[in-house]
Amino acid sequence: MPALCDRCGSDKLIEDAKVEDHITAGRRVALEVMIGHQKGSGMRGDKPVRVPIKARICGECGFTELYVSEPARLWRLAQKINRAG
Repeated sequence: MPALCDRCGSDKLIEDAKVEDHITAGRRVALEVMIGHQKGSGMRGDKPVRVPIKARICGECGFTELYVSEPARLWRLAQKINRAG
């Protein structure tokens, strides 16, 4: 069964569209979600985790949803931060 638009119910969905910020210094920059970067996050020098943001766009009504490409990875890191904090 194909995915349907949450707003209009259409099956005309564009999956995994790349979301970019404005062009900076002549290069495109993908939008990302970053966690584990806060001072005192309990990461003890670990680098923050960055995960790209993707979009799903309805070709009928234009409704657009943003989602991360690696939700399980972010969840595991968030749990680690919560346990350390």
